[in-house]
Amino acid sequence: MSMAENVKPSMPKTENAKEFMKMIKEYSQSDITDKSIVGTLMSELTTKKFDWSQPIHEHVTGMANIAARLKSMGMEVNESFLVQFIMNSLPPEFGQFQVNYNTIKDKWNFQEIKAMLVQEEGRLKKMRDHSIHLTTHEGASFSKGKS
Repeated sequence: MSMAENVKPSMPKTENAKEFMKMIKEYSQSDITDKSIVGTLMSELTTKKFDWSQPIHEHVTGMANIAARLKSMGMEVNESFLVQFIMNSLPPEFGQFQVNYNTIKDKWNFQEIKAMLVQEEGRLKKMRDHSIHLTTHEGASFSKGKS
């Protein structure tokens, strides 16, 4: 087993394998590891995008779970920030929804935005299905008899 050259300088020097393993365990449970995990979770929360591969409910719940993990590590994500992160994760199809949200004076909490997005997802799916139905029927041609 070997160690990457860029990692070696940061590792404690010891001759005893048991002591080395103890130091590695302490290192892995240190603030450095927590900072790394927090950074990864923050990056995931701020860059996550809804891509229709799962229902919007699961997407939003996943974002809330990331926020909960951050809170458990001492970095609380304010509910207003979470709502904004969710809004930023939406694709262009939700543009009208975003405009409506931005024009109302009330701020929605997490539960409200989740419920509204589930409704909007249903509306968009109906429109998408209707659009597909129209497209398939527009291509149909009618044959005219000879005049």
